[in-house]
Amino acid sequence: MRSRSDWEFIRQEGDVVFIRDLNLGNISVTNDAEEVYTDCQEMYGNPDCRVVYCDSEGDWCEIVIDEITQRALFYAWRA
Repeated sequence: MRSRSDWEFIRQEGDVVFIRDLNLGNISVTNDAEEVYTDCQEMYGNPDCRVVYCDSEGDWCEIVIDEITQRALFYAWRA
């Protein structure tokens, strides 16, 4: 794993992977989003998977990697 944050797998629904930031004192999923996204793609064997996470305040967001900048963008998740 490349990510430096502490997170746990919640569930997978089709191509959507749901994770939760554990907030154990290391870097947050928000600040490590590019690496977390890559880890999820590799761990769940799907380079096209979507990653949705619950942050330490209980808000759900989808991580989307910008194709040009390769930086993470965050969108509120509504199921």
